This record gives sequence, C-alpha cells and structure tokens, in this order.
Amino acid sequence: MQMSRRYEQELSAGCQYEPLPSLPETEHHLPNLVGGESYEWAAIDNLDTFFARIYRYWHDKGLVTILIGRLLNLTALAFTIIFSGFLLLAVNWQALHDDCLLPHEPHKSCDLLAVAIHKHPWEAHSKALVGLVGLYLVLCGVYWVWSAVQLVCEMRDVLDVKHFINNKLGISDRQIRMMTWSELLHRLVLVQGTTRLCAVRDLDELDIVGRIMRKENYLIGMLNSGVLALYVRGCSPVLGRRFMLTKTLEWNLYLCILDPVFDEHFHIRQVWGAWFGDIRSHSAFGMLLYL
Repeated sequence: MQMSRRYEQELSAGCQYEPLPSLPETEHHLPNLVGGESYEWAAIDNLDTFFARIYRYWHDKGLVTILIGRLLNLTALAFTIIFSGFLLLAVNWQALHDDCLLPHEPHKSCDLLAVAIHKHPWEAHSKALVGLVGLYLVLCGVYWVWSAVQLVCEMRDVLDVKHFINNKLGISDRQIRMMTWSELLHRLVLVQGTTRLCAVRDLDELDIVGRIMRKENYLIGMLNSGVLALYVRGCSPVLGRRFMLTKTLEWNLYLCILDPVFDEHFHIRQVWGAWFGDIRSHSAFGMLLYL
C-alpha cells in the first residue's frame, strides 16, 4: 500500500495537466446588430461535412496522429505493391521447391539467393504473365498516387479544422487527446455565443450529432422499418431475429443507396431515380463492381 501510494504521488507530481480555457456559458443569444461588432460570422458552406471532419479530427486525436497514420498507410501500400511484384516475378518457385524443399544430401545447404531469385525476371516468365503482372503493378501504382493526392487534399481540410479547434474552441492537440466527445460537443455549443455557425439558429448537441450521423440515421431507419431485410432468424425463439450487417455489406449500401441519394449538401436528390434508375439495377452494378 505504501509503495502504491508513493507511486501515485510520483506519478501525479510528474504529470502536468493543461487546463482548458473557459468559454462564456451565458452568451447564447444573438447580439443586436448595433452592439454586435464583436460577434463573428464563420463562413462554413457545409455544416454537415464540417462537423463530420471535427469528429474525425477528435477521433484520430489531432494533426500529428492523423498525418502519421496516413503516411504509414501509404508506406504499407507501397510495400505491398513492391513485395507482391517481387514474389510474382523475381522468385523462382520451381527451383526453390526442387533444390531447397525436396530431400537431398543430409549436409548440403541451399543458397536461397542463388537458387530462388531470378537474375532476369522479365525474361524468365511468359509475356502473358509479365503483361498481367505489369498491369497489376500499374493499377496499384495509380491507386497509390491517387491515395497520395487524396492525402494532400485531405490535409488542407484537416488544417482548417485544426485552426478552428485551436483558435475558436481554445483546445490544443495535446488537450484533445484527453477530451471526451461530449466535452468537445459542449464546446461547439458554447462557441456559438461568439461565433455564428448556422445562419438560421444556434445548434445544440442533438443538432450537431444529427448532422454528423445523417446517413447513418437513414440506414438505421431503413433497417428498423424493414425496408432492408438484412436479418436472420435465430435458431430458437429466445434469440429472435438478428441483423447481419458486415463491413463490406455496409460499404455496398453506402455505394449503392446512401451516397447516390444525397447531394453534396446532404439533401435528397430530386432526380435520383432518373439518374440511376431503380435501386435494384444500381445494386446489381455495385455487385458486379465488387466482383
């Protein structure tokens, strides 16, 4: 007990917590035009996307973590492309099997570099295989370049969110790692006392969460109402029916139904049926694309 108390005292003495700056909690009203010179209007075109980016920024714990994670994903993707090309073209699998795996002399060693690696990989295979592997590498390389460009474009939006959180909400990246989502959500509500986010009215916590989860709420509503019968009945009456929604199926639902239904402002497209036809044909297109 004494050792644990001493350890807690040393731990508390070595940890310095940075307090959150306070925001005025009583100024929720919109000031009059005459006395509202200090009131700032935030130019946010799409609040739904903006709030979703704030949530992702909080979920990923700041700019440094987001940047490191994206760079590691690009590095892993590049390694996968290069290593798969090496395995498909540079490795002599037949020689590896014949000279190293089959039983030979007891004390004879196998030189993997000399036996299993092609010195001229482009000449050791047929033109069809080389062309197929080359097409695979080119497509994967194009996808890697597209991911890198997407990362650069995403960083611009992340920096805008970082500027808003650091300057408007008064929360640093160090503080956001220890904050809960409810605390950050409360800050978004309080900041409307000095900065106007929505031109119509002030938003509360429920409004912000509803904007972030607009598509998810539609999906939950379709599942609960039985529009999407994605459930299996249990083996016993006690289990009842359970929804079976895998991550791949969820991506297909977003690709085939939710993403085409909403426009960039999260409004339902009026001409969605004319553009994509019925849901069945569009779902068949998504199925063929994933195959």
